[in-house]
Amino acid sequence: MNTPPSKDALREFLASKFAEAVEQNPDAVVLYAAERAPDPKRYVKRPTVQEVAFKRELEKMRDDQADKAAPESATSVSPAIRTNQLSLDDYPGLVLPGKHNEF
Repeated sequence: MNTPPSKDALREFLASKFAEAVEQNPDAVVLYAAERAPDPKRYVKRPTVQEVAFKRELEKMRDDQADKAAPESATSVSPAIRTNQLSLDDYPGLVLPGKHNEF
């Protein structure tokens, strides 16, 4: 029975065959320049599950506040009418008596 050749014997055989092939056709072996290693990507921190949930809750709270504020502004009722009190803000041309000097 034939025993398989050892690894060293195979290496020597393949090296001799390669040397013969290069002697017969020197253009068979082409050397290429090494490619430049790609630039590493910047590290971008991905948000954790807790951070995403926190942002969602903040957005819900903001939406709820916007929904609550929208009906008040939509009615556009003067603050004086809502509280049944008059204020100077309701009449932009009026000033307090002590602050008005014409002369």
